[in-house]
Amino acid sequence: MQYDTPQEPVEGFHAIQQNLVYPEGARKAGVQGTVTIQAKIGEDGTVVDTKVWVSLVESCDQAAIHAIETVKWIPATNDSKPVEVWVSTHQRFKLK
Repeated sequence: MQYDTPQEPVEGFHAIQQNLVYPEGARKAGVQGTVTIQAKIGEDGTVVDTKVWVSLVESCDQAAIHAIETVKWIPATNDSKPVEVWVSTHQRFKLK
């Protein structure tokens, strides 16, 4: 779908990372890396579909999807009307 203004999280893309919960099993196993998720943001600003483009491990993939789904989105617009479009996000899992 074509758009004039892209979609974005209400509190910015950093809000997704703030909602990301590192799965305990992945943490204990020392798993680190980045999960790339594509999410379809609906006209009402909710996530209506997701696809894992770059996987890490299943638990991290699901944590990344959950973080994206819990963020409120401002939908993309075309001619000042909300439209449904896909967005790619990269969620980083890094041990401290």
